[in-house]
Amino acid sequence: MIGGRARRSFNICEGARRLNLRNGLDRPVWLKPEETVTVEVPLWPTSMSFNRSHRLRIHLASSSAPTLEHNLQNGQPPRTGEPRQAVNTVLVGAEGSQSILPVARGN
Repeated sequence: MIGGRARRSFNICEGARRLNLRNGLDRPVWLKPEETVTVEVPLWPTSMSFNRSHRLRIHLASSSAPTLEHNLQNGQPPRTGEPRQAVNTVLVGAEGSQSILPVARGN
């Protein structure tokens, strides 16, 4: 609760990217342990107005089940083999992640 009001969140937009297919659907490239790659996740165009007290949250995950097909994280074709736990690291700072959000100025 903030100031006697409950926090709520709403999903505005969702994007996904299979990292082994980051160079194209016909050219799978598997990540190596500790490898750092740059990935752009496209999002559908959308428009929202936020009040001053509102906050924007970016949620990063290895899965979006049941919306998207499960990624078993095992380097095998989808739906085959035993699942493995994914470990994600998001870099921050000058060389880290960016979220570019255009802002429209209203009247």
